[in-house]
Amino acid sequence: MLQEESEPLRYSVLLLSPAPQKFVVTSALVSQRTRQVFLGSRTGDLAVYALPDPQSVCLELPPTSYHPTLYNADAITCLALSPTTPTALYTTSFSGVYTIHTLPSLEATHISRLGSITNIAGLFFTIGSLHLYGFRGTRFVVHNTTTSSDILSIQCGGGHRAWTFSPSVFTSQFIWTQATRLQLNQSIRPRHTVLKHGSHGREVKAVAYSPITRLLATGAEDTTIRISFVAPDGAVCEPGAVTVKRHTTGVLHLEWSADGNRLFSSGGVEELLVFRVRVDSLGGIGVVEESFLPVPKQEAETRICGLDVLQRDGVHHVAAGMSDGLVKIWTYREDVWELKGTAAYGTCCLLHAKFIPLGGEDGKLVLLVAATDGQLAIYDVDGMAMQQVWRQQVHRSGIKALSVHYMPDSRSITFYTGGDDCAIASTTVESNSNGWETQECTLMDRSHASAVAAILPVCGGVITAGVDQKVKIWNKQLEAVSGVNSMVADLGGAVLVDTSDGAKAVVVVGVGIEAWKVKEMG
Repeated sequence: MLQEESEPLRYSVLLLSPAPQKFVVTSALVSQRTRQVFLGSRTGDLAVYALPDPQSVCLELPPTSYHPTLYNADAITCLALSPTTPTALYTTSFSGVYTIHTLPSLEATHISRLGSITNIAGLFFTIGSLHLYGFRGTRFVVHNTTTSSDILSIQCGGGHRAWTFSPSVFTSQFIWTQATRLQLNQSIRPRHTVLKHGSHGREVKAVAYSPITRLLATGAEDTTIRISFVAPDGAVCEPGAVTVKRHTTGVLHLEWSADGNRLFSSGGVEELLVFRVRVDSLGGIGVVEESFLPVPKQEAETRICGLDVLQRDGVHHVAAGMSDGLVKIWTYREDVWELKGTAAYGTCCLLHAKFIPLGGEDGKLVLLVAATDGQLAIYDVDGMAMQQVWRQQVHRSGIKALSVHYMPDSRSITFYTGGDDCAIASTTVESNSNGWETQECTLMDRSHASAVAAILPVCGGVITAGVDQKVKIWNKQLEAVSGVNSMVADLGGAVLVDTSDGAKAVVVVGVGIEAWKVKEMG
């Protein structure tokens, strides 16, 4: 130990390996704030040590905790603590994944894989931003996760060479060897400025909004899910949005849990995923894949087009409308899926499935489905056997849009639908001692010039959005009141969001995203 006037300047301790046969250190972090040492290994393990008092005679330190395969088996390339939240540990891996963990439990609050960096080598913070750097092919890339944009891209020949990078807010320097020469790149400022942040690479087909967390989730044909904040005026905030790349096919449906903590998504080949979503103390969005529906690959041939989630007593009831005409219901809790019932609607593809709890949270439960044959059907799902109790022809072709309006203590339920036949409809049914009966069915032909992609109850009427790029407001009698022209092509859906003035705004998605305040659409 080196001392000056009894104050330690430097001292040495021996960190005992938690697994001597395989723990090869690839990254290290010494934190004076938490008085800890963190070591990452080549196989994705993490060891944590508590720093002793400088005056201590302890020269050998065993790990206070050891976490084999923290999140995957690839090398941990960098470890860093948040500059503002010392309980947030950031890690990067050679496989292109970066994570955020909460200390001391090391519970993962965010796990994400970047598409712009194949091998992440490290990270650094600037004011309000997190930057990751590494290699994509033969290029060295610096990526700003807050703006979801590359701020530096250098053709260097790839990462299999000697190199070093010195990040800075004002001037960054990258030095590497190439063709027996030492190369230096000094960046004084970003080479480009983002004029407008983008979202998806292809058209958006699914959208869902959580009023509790004010998060908007969108899913597209590019197989990605983006989760964004909604501004007080109803606009979608692209800066700071998180992109989740987990699906292997286009995303077909998104649904938030009632508490806003979980996002359920579905797609082709029977992909049904659950993501844990949180907002940290810095206002960042954290996403962790919590579970997926276990389906043997040889049996995964159908698409899950319709999806709904109902939360009761800590258990999530998940309903799915399949492309082969089957209706399925599972219960989900703590990564355990249990199939509760299956019913065969027919040979048509089911586009929507929606739970209707009658009589409050603990009352009777029925399931509404909509199909490509233009019909609606209700199933009694209280028991293990799912029985169809009502069916009605509404449209001449597939029902693309569906919403339900009812009072929990009322026997009357109104279904608003929009179809591929360019029509919208209002269907009222009633439950009595004789079963379910249709009270009224009103169809408005040629409501749009093309298919109706969304229908949303609002202000005693409905708002519709069509592929013809029209967003219209209708009264209760389905008479047109007002409307606007949308700039969003190939419109795939719409959702209502809250604004700070207590009004509603409608967000439409397709090839782009657009938000309109309802009161300004007239």
